[in-house]
Amino acid sequence: MAKIYDSIYTYFDIDEDIVEGNRKLVVDGAFLDSDGAETGSLTSAFTSSTQAALSSSNYYLHVYQAETSSAAAEVQFDIAFGTSSAYSGGTTYWTTYDPAYATYNQYVSTLLPENTSSFALPSGSTNNITIINFKRERTKEGINPGTWCLCLSGSSGITLVDNSKDTSPTLPTTNFGIGTSYYVYSGSFTNNVATASAYQYGIVYNDMGIIVLDNNALYTSASIDAGGLGSPHYSQSNHEVFRAISASISEATYSVIRNQEEVSSTHYFVRAKNKRYNFSNNPTWQTGSYGVLKYSEMYNDPKTYITSVGLYDDSNNLLAIAKLNRPVLKSFEREVLIKVKIDY
Repeated sequence: MAKIYDSIYTYFDIDEDIVEGNRKLVVDGAFLDSDGAETGSLTSAFTSSTQAALSSSNYYLHVYQAETSSAAAEVQFDIAFGTSSAYSGGTTYWTTYDPAYATYNQYVSTLLPENTSSFALPSGSTNNITIINFKRERTKEGINPGTWCLCLSGSSGITLVDNSKDTSPTLPTTNFGIGTSYYVYSGSFTNNVATASAYQYGIVYNDMGIIVLDNNALYTSASIDAGGLGSPHYSQSNHEVFRAISASISEATYSVIRNQEEVSSTHYFVRAKNKRYNFSNNPTWQTGSYGVLKYSEMYNDPKTYITSVGLYDDSNNLLAIAKLNRPVLKSFEREVLIKVKIDY
């Protein structure tokens, strides 16, 4: 775009004034603390008695980082139970609605390729699952691989990690078009690096912010009764996993989740040359019907102070505004170069 000068706007020279294409991966804590500040560790966990009493809790259970009476309380993730077998018991509600069966099929259609009906681990298909579904604003573009752990308390407490740090990690084969995924193992979490053991507990879908756990493995290894025996009491299964997470916190074993986000940066070099931007277009600077300058000192040696820079589109719509930390003097004897950085 060619340079065009007028009394208000200056066009950027794309070749000279704009530098773009810088991209970096930003990793941050995915949880909030009890005061609403971002942190990496879940140091408290609460459910809502109001939500738990609703039929929706049979499908999923909200987990908060603060008591729901607190203004800082926000949902961090949901816990859901799913099974691949429709319940055929005598309870009318379960026969009619079958929340776990609906949940299982929902996540099959969301996470697995077409014509795939179950979550497969190297040890076999996973028919009873617990889903930990993190809120998108908490995971941003995804869960950062190798820097998270989910702690569950049971008769044998376990720490769940992924196998992304393995030299040649075995990867899920039923993952197409939804980004990165890894197998979930019991292991240890030291210096923010996960070390996986041989026991497989599920799959983490990093870019989706979802962890799918094998309930049978949870029950067998840690005695966490999350529907591992095929119990039809699905809402109890959700609460059982929540209690395992909450109990681990009381034992000072905290779950750690870090999100990741690729941030692109563009630098705009705003050049206010000596003959430009020495006056104001504010009508308070003028007097009379002919727009005469109100202040005589502005005739021969005008001085202004730049406090902000506005970026506009071709229709003069304001798109972004940058604030300077202090006013910058501008006159015929001074030129100003301001670098504006936009991250997105």
